[in-house]
Amino acid sequence: MDDELPTLASARWRVDVTITTSIMQKVFTPVVLLRLELSNGEIKTFEVSQAQLHLLRYSLAKMLKDAHYFEKKAAPPSLLKKMNERLVKNDKAA
Repeated sequence: MDDELPTLASARWRVDVTITTSIMQKVFTPVVLLRLELSNGEIKTFEVSQAQLHLLRYSLAKMLKDAHYFEKKAAPPSLLKKMNERLVKNDKAA
């Protein structure tokens, strides 16, 4: 059984802005649309608000910083496996 997670093959994004609605005038609400294609052919599409995008960006930067720290400390494989399991568990819960 292959437990390896798929990698990111490509990413596309765009920003949509709602200018007006039938109820309100001049809304100007930006929404970011993300389309991620994984190495296994699966495509994930997300729509996030500006606040959610900032949180996602912060979380990714923190994960990269933590990964770099653990690489430098040569964390034992058992710890890295636990971290990966926690990330997968959190991803499934979201």
